[in-house]
Amino acid sequence: MLSDPEHMRYFPRTHSLDEARGWINWQLNLYRDHGFGLWMLELKETDELVGQCGLTIQDVEGVDEIEIGYHISKLYWRQGLASEAACACRDYAFDVLELKRIVITTAQDNLPSQGVAGKVGMSFAKDYIKVREGKEIPHRLFTLERTG
Repeated sequence: MLSDPEHMRYFPRTHSLDEARGWINWQLNLYRDHGFGLWMLELKETDELVGQCGLTIQDVEGVDEIEIGYHISKLYWRQGLASEAACACRDYAFDVLELKRIVITTAQDNLPSQGVAGKVGMSFAKDYIKVREGKEIPHRLFTLERTG
């Protein structure tokens, strides 16, 4: 997925195999340092790998936020998998980790991801500029606070 131009259209560029390995190492370090990261998503019926979803740390204008992140293989876009997985991550963040706040960040033109944020129950918080690999990319921040 990380090497597919269509899949990565909201990111500055695609990634090489070595960079994909770096992505995996980032996840392992998240687990080591924070006890969470992205999980691989498989279809129950076939055990086929269809993407990843989980909790990551994102810098939002100098503030580390706990984000629900997700990537779904383009063969499975628009089937509700990202929303289903993101809702499970939301519940895990609040019920197991007892976090007080979680976010989703998206490129401003990434309407499908913004739809997932809405299905998770998040509200639009603000627009901001995220610098990725030296490129300024307009982003949207969605947030959800734990109630009770």
